[in-house]
Amino acid sequence: MHLQLCLGSHGIQTQYHIRVNIWDEWNVATKRSYFISLTIKDNLAPYLLHAVPSVIPTIYITRSFQFSFPYSYVTDRESDTISFTCTTSSSIGFSTNWITTTIDPQGDLMISGQSPRENKYAGTYTFSCQLKDDFDGTPNIYTFTLEVKPKPQIKIDRVQDDIKFLVPKNITLDFNGFFSDQLGEPFTIKILINGTLYNPANIPWLQWDSANLLMDIMGSNNSHGGNHSIQIQFDDSISVPSFLNFKVEIIQNWPLRIINPLKVISAQANSPFQKSINISNVLYDPEGIDFNYYIQEEDSKKQLPYFIYKNFPNGTFGGYANDVNIGSYNLEYVGIDNADQKTFVKFTFIVRHYNACEECKQGFYFYFNECLDSCFPGTYADDVAKICRKCPQECVYCSGPDRKSQCSRCHFGYFFYNNGCWKTCPDGLYGDKYEECHRFCTTCYGPSYSNCFSCQKEYSKNEKNQVAMMGYLLVGTECKVPKCKDKQYFEWFPYLIKGHHSGQCQDCHLTCKKCLGPNANDCLQCILGYEFDDQLFICIKCEDFYGIATNLEGECEDICGDGIVVEKQCDDGNLISGDGCNDQCELEFGYECLFPNQTCRENIRPEIQIISVSSVNQIFIEFTEEIYIENSTTISPFNMEVLITGSLLQYNFQWRIVSDQNKIIPNKPIKRFSIILFDIKQTLFGTETISIRFINETQIFDPAGNTLQNSQIITNPQLFIYLTPMEKKVSDEGGASVKVSFLSVCSFNIAFKILMNSSMQFLWGLVHALQVFNFLLYINIDFPENVSVFSDYLSVASGDIEEFDTIIPNFSNLLIDENQLNEPYDQYILDEKFKNNDISPYFVIAFGQKLTLWCIGILLILPITLILNKICKKVQFWEEIISGFFFNAPLRTFVEMYIELILQVLINTKFIKFRNFSQVISTLFAFIFGAISLLLPFLAMTVIYQNRKKIKQNSWNSRFGMLTEEVRSNNIIQLYYYPIMMYQRLLISGVIVYFSSDPVLQCSLIIFINMIMIAYLIIFRPFKRESQQATSVIDEFIIMICVLIFIYIYQAHTGPEEAKGAGWFIILLIMLSVIKNLCIVIFYGIIVARNKYLNIFRKDDEQQDSPISSVATNESAEQLQLDSNEIYEEILRDQSSAYSFTLSKYNSTKPESIKTREQKKSKNSIFLNLEEINKMVQKQNPKRQVISNQNKLTSLDKQEKQNDI
Repeated sequence: MHLQLCLGSHGIQTQYHIRVNIWDEWNVATKRSYFISLTIKDNLAPYLLHAVPSVIPTIYITRSFQFSFPYSYVTDRESDTISFTCTTSSSIGFSTNWITTTIDPQGDLMISGQSPRENKYAGTYTFSCQLKDDFDGTPNIYTFTLEVKPKPQIKIDRVQDDIKFLVPKNITLDFNGFFSDQLGEPFTIKILINGTLYNPANIPWLQWDSANLLMDIMGSNNSHGGNHSIQIQFDDSISVPSFLNFKVEIIQNWPLRIINPLKVISAQANSPFQKSINISNVLYDPEGIDFNYYIQEEDSKKQLPYFIYKNFPNGTFGGYANDVNIGSYNLEYVGIDNADQKTFVKFTFIVRHYNACEECKQGFYFYFNECLDSCFPGTYADDVAKICRKCPQECVYCSGPDRKSQCSRCHFGYFFYNNGCWKTCPDGLYGDKYEECHRFCTTCYGPSYSNCFSCQKEYSKNEKNQVAMMGYLLVGTECKVPKCKDKQYFEWFPYLIKGHHSGQCQDCHLTCKKCLGPNANDCLQCILGYEFDDQLFICIKCEDFYGIATNLEGECEDICGDGIVVEKQCDDGNLISGDGCNDQCELEFGYECLFPNQTCRENIRPEIQIISVSSVNQIFIEFTEEIYIENSTTISPFNMEVLITGSLLQYNFQWRIVSDQNKIIPNKPIKRFSIILFDIKQTLFGTETISIRFINETQIFDPAGNTLQNSQIITNPQLFIYLTPMEKKVSDEGGASVKVSFLSVCSFNIAFKILMNSSMQFLWGLVHALQVFNFLLYINIDFPENVSVFSDYLSVASGDIEEFDTIIPNFSNLLIDENQLNEPYDQYILDEKFKNNDISPYFVIAFGQKLTLWCIGILLILPITLILNKICKKVQFWEEIISGFFFNAPLRTFVEMYIELILQVLINTKFIKFRNFSQVISTLFAFIFGAISLLLPFLAMTVIYQNRKKIKQNSWNSRFGMLTEEVRSNNIIQLYYYPIMMYQRLLISGVIVYFSSDPVLQCSLIIFINMIMIAYLIIFRPFKRESQQATSVIDEFIIMICVLIFIYIYQAHTGPEEAKGAGWFIILLIMLSVIKNLCIVIFYGIIVARNKYLNIFRKDDEQQDSPISSVATNESAEQLQLDSNEIYEEILRDQSSAYSFTLSKYNSTKPESIKTREQKKSKNSIFLNLEEINKMVQKQNPKRQVISNQNKLTSLDKQEKQNDI
């Protein structure tokens, strides 16, 4: 005996050999020995059965990771209870709360997380997972590592060159493609101009389009001139910001300068003149750029005196002056540079008389032997001496001899200011026009702060509210506010250096990062490890504050998790997120933390909302979170008010609560419920308003005690067409009459089939018509109420009889648990039409009762029939039942229920699931029956084709006869009627299930499918009976008309009355089709019964029944007669075509007597053929009734008459 045990001790393996002696008092000398071998081994720790990677793929900050392996990898040799724990550590010492480890014994071990958006969390993370059992052996430890890399900086892909241009000019820079983020993270873009954040109000010469990344630099005037440093900052708040730097120099454009002023230009009267001026000796451009110019009369717009009619581009002008033109004219040359700045050079043009004056009259002034009514420019009138005197040398134009107050324009080198000419500009001004300097400058040469000669002194209050000098410091030609690096401040010198204010940076107090002076109370910002006191302007060590400590970054931080609140938003005494105060001590949305070191409370009040309104006005209501109710009447008509408001004064209706699976009871969480409107006494157009309100909303509260908010919700109802009691009664009784009539006809046909072996082919036509009408109403259209009431009874054609629902068990209850099968989102996937008709999306449930009947037939009826047939040998009734099982009965069942079968299978394709046993069984059943349904038409066609020459044999009829017994066999297409019909049903079902989002497309495809079927029925005429042929075509046409009415109801947006009228028309069409089929079934049933009755009692056919035979007629003989008739018809067609051809060929050439003899000969040949057929038939079956020659003759005579015509 070998025994191996697993014990709790550990150590090396030990083996024990034990001998056991057994004896009694009479056999002491002959003891029986037994040897036992005992091996004690170590109890080893659990381990991983398969290799698992120890390195998790590297990620970057902002990215997530997920690492998992099946828990089934974990195994223990001794099958002990396993303890599986994992711990997380990091190389950087920061929190690892962002990483979650989940160990699911029924699923996977998963380590996952979303990395924080801070590069400080970059590093190596180690996950140590320990596997051990209940014993004290050494556990197995598996280590996994994850490297988290810091997020890279935003990459600068291109460099922008420095820009330099002359006013005026606009430049547009496109920065698309200049930068990129490798990880695609969002980032912000900031513009800094000369170290200051860009503000459009202060910097008019630059415009930044952040949406399109376009920068417009506009040097439109000299005030924009200067050197500018531009920085574009890209900051993702994670990595170190990136900068794109470049410089922009806007060069000022000065106006034209006057080199030599023009003197007086004169011409003699009564003679032509031409004056040439070299403009380059008068004006020049400081930037050396070509300029334009023209001459005009002073203060006019390019106008000249009329006698000056020559004006050349080079500055020359000329004309002809007479005595009328004698006098002086103020003219000017206008120079325009590339900045459209104008410079005016004024001069006087004098037309003199050829005689000179010696003295002037009153009102004239003497000047160079001439008397002038006004003095020339550059001179002024001396009213005492009555002469024109020359202006002071500083002035170009003047009104008197004083250069400081009587000048109107100055010569080059002098500045005009306050009607005087000055050698230098006063402080704060520059240029000929005495424009103001920038406010930073005392003296300058341009408008910018970078065009200064000296700087202003600026005093203002500092951060300590003390008045102090803030600027400005001259650096080159720029006046700036002085700045120092961290831990320094700027100290002004008390004296001037070379006439300018100056100073230098000095060190702050050792605790200050930024300061105003050298003392400890001059701090503005503190170094790491200190906190700033903004009242005393001192820096205090972090640890000196209650509840404050220095973190790893050296910053003062309110310690999170200590239950003390200083600056942080909250602290509930832990570092767990999701409880109102997260691991960073930040208040989470929806919570309030009233007291430190206490649990936070949720403060979001639950709300109620409407999810949807179904076509039957079932209103689905959902709470924003799970709620509880105070008592059972909280969600009930006692505490709810439902009102409909609209065009009517009052709406009469009833409503009730519909709970969602779970009952609505106190102390149980409730998420959703619904109410349904019923017994509506008026038509609803869909524009009315449904208001749902809780009377006392305080009875509804969430787990935190917050009561319901906004207890009133509003929506619109679906269109509802009200039926009067009489209309509803007509619809209901009409459908009931169809149901009763159908069941009666079925019973009638089944009875005749059993008693007289009659055919049921017309019954199947009725079944097909009712089934198609029933399932067409699943098209995604809201049909009028009268159609819905009527259609409830059409399902009888598919075997759905409400009276049997409680009797016949559902096959699915034996196999599956419906609660495991259904999932909440099923109702969102299932089409509204199917939900309203209580159709389950799972085939095994929806078809469960029919599967039960099939099982009863196969497992109960078939064995009993086999036993009875064995006992009662050669009884035709039992033989026919058994032969029906192989395979006519199953084929007939599949064919008649095909449209419902394939529809349920197609619906189930949207609900394929494998999560549990019930779902696997449901999916398996749908797959099996779906495969059978899809292959059945093809298999039927294959069987028919392979046996097309045997369809008249008894072996075929006993097994597959239902496929061909009703159709002709002239060609193979006729034999394919049932497979084609099944393909039609398959396409219609596919359209209903998969195109529900577009009802018009559904209807159009169904019409197209029916047109193809009608064309097949008309062209190939598959049925043997013309009545059945016509019935099928009429049914297809009625289906097409009904579908066209469906499109009308959907597209026309008809009113309730019009929709109701269309519904009555649909009911009428269905009733006409049903009545037609019922009449045909009854009519032909009576005819078949009458013929069977006559055949039974006809004396020529009477036979003695065998003691073990039934009263039924010999079906094989009947089938043989039918086959002979077909042969007869074929011979008749062939002979008659040959006969017609002969007549047409020789009718005009042969005498009448010869034609008569040929006709008789042709008749005799037909008779001979028919006699041979009858002999063959009688030989095969002595009981066969042959076709009389008289009948043949009659048929032939009719054919002859037709040919003669």
